[in-house]
Amino acid sequence: MTHELFCDIRIGRPQLPHWRAQKQVHPDACIVMVLLSSFVTLALASLSANTHPAPAKRAAQTLPSNDPFYAAPQNLTDYSPGAIIRSRKPPGPLGFFSARINLQGAWQLLYRSTGAHGEPLASVTTVLIPYNADFGKLLSYQVEIDAPYEACFPSISLQQSEAHFDTVTGQYGELWIMTALARGWAVSVPDHEGPQAAFTAGLVEGRVTLDNVRAVLQSGHITGVLPEAQAALWGYSGGAQATEWALELQKEYAPELHIIAAALGGVPANLEKAFEQINKGTSAGLAAGGILGLAKAYPALAALLKDRLESETASRFYQAQEQCLVPTLIQFVSKDVFSFFDGGSSFLQDPVFQDILRENAMGNHGVYKVPTYFYHAINDDILPFNVTEALVDRYCGAGANIHFSREAFGKHITVALTGAAGALKFLMDRMEGRPLRPGCSKSTVVSSALVPENLPILGETVFNAVNALLGKPLGPAASI
Repeated sequence: MTHELFCDIRIGRPQLPHWRAQKQVHPDACIVMVLLSSFVTLALASLSANTHPAPAKRAAQTLPSNDPFYAAPQNLTDYSPGAIIRSRKPPGPLGFFSARINLQGAWQLLYRSTGAHGEPLASVTTVLIPYNADFGKLLSYQVEIDAPYEACFPSISLQQSEAHFDTVTGQYGELWIMTALARGWAVSVPDHEGPQAAFTAGLVEGRVTLDNVRAVLQSGHITGVLPEAQAALWGYSGGAQATEWALELQKEYAPELHIIAAALGGVPANLEKAFEQINKGTSAGLAAGGILGLAKAYPALAALLKDRLESETASRFYQAQEQCLVPTLIQFVSKDVFSFFDGGSSFLQDPVFQDILRENAMGNHGVYKVPTYFYHAINDDILPFNVTEALVDRYCGAGANIHFSREAFGKHITVALTGAAGALKFLMDRMEGRPLRPGCSKSTVVSSALVPENLPILGETVFNAVNALLGKPLGPAASI
């Protein structure tokens, strides 16, 4: 049965006819939800009106591989993981959709990290500093890059001149970044796929995310962030991929980091299950991009693709590694991704591919060291809910501290917006040192956006986002 949320605007009372047994929903919920949806509509309209369409292939000079700032030094092995190699101001003003955002400062840091096979690499994070910043609070927000292409990195897409529809999934994550900045938190946004754009390669994404935190905590002479700052992680969908892997790998790879909390939603807990679910659907392009992203990190898979892709259509498949998510989704909509391979879906069972998929399945590394908030749509149409719940159960059984919000209303894209209020409330509580119940818990809600304690946060988010679009200074308002 399809459940829908209805708001009677005349009396300001939300009505849930299919959930009549549920507790009365707070009457302000509809107002906030309408404001949020209206804001997103206005922001997208602004994006359409104020930006030109992105070119099918970016000009060479805008790509990180053609920018000397991104280049790893010859003595890269002399740097420890997380060490800053160089820094700069972003090459252009930063934007929120098409609007220029008003910050105290912003920097890009090139730092040393580690690839899937232990090899050194250099990656970039963008650090945002609000007015009157609390330099003792840091949020690392992993946006949804969701493409194996370097032009989609947030160090590029955060720039006002790069506000295009093809990177819109990364841009709506800025909704929550604006509220973190308004609260005075420093925010870092890493290019978490690493320099090769290894989308879905968990070992790469987790290490690059952890090293981004290391780098920012060492950047006080540049950004002002304190070395003892409280750090939190957050990401949704492709951003949750990087966030979850950072949590798994922290105990072994970065045990010294004091990460106080993490939030992740729409979690790709098992790539094979995800590829099977989205194939032939509206999100089939994510499977093509995910396979190509893994090939960036695993030469054995890159060789297998050359061997198994049908020669007549291989160039069309490889096109996904030269474009961002939106054009890839359009290109592959309703297509059978495995029809591009000799042997069709048997490619998924190839021993080489299976070994790589197992290595990049969540739940096989260290237990989370930090309190963690999961949120996922029960009816998620892209990433299977039951696989994520099994991951939560596995870590809860191993002693992790997790709260899992199971969202009954909406699907993957909807919950990216409606589920974030609960995540932000969780992170705010940890940043403020509020008591936390130990162990694991689960809740099933119509939507965490309708939980009364989250309503002020949704309203705050809309307010801060509108201020950002209007170019007002970002930071604690009373102190600007």
